[in-house]
Amino acid sequence: MAERDFIFGHNVKGDFAEVIKIELDTGGSVWKILKEAGGMVDEGDALFILEVMKMEVIYESPKSGKLIRWYVNEGDSVEEGQVVAEILAD
Repeated sequence: MAERDFIFGHNVKGDFAEVIKIELDTGGSVWKILKEAGGMVDEGDALFILEVMKMEVIYESPKSGKLIRWYVNEGDSVEEGQVVAEILAD
């Protein structure tokens, strides 16, 4: 089953809100997670650092909202296209 780019859910006000799935552009190893699940993030905030062939790639939040879930831990090996986190957009 193919992943959707986003799904819809309800925010705390009861309005529909977009759930953003953070997908990887390349495989590598999760070096450092910079934001905790449950916390708020702003568009452009650094979420985590992926190590790819001894280079660090910083992944930023595409939108502001609440970081609702991590699917990976520091040190995990990951693949291109893998969903690593979800953000409930404001």
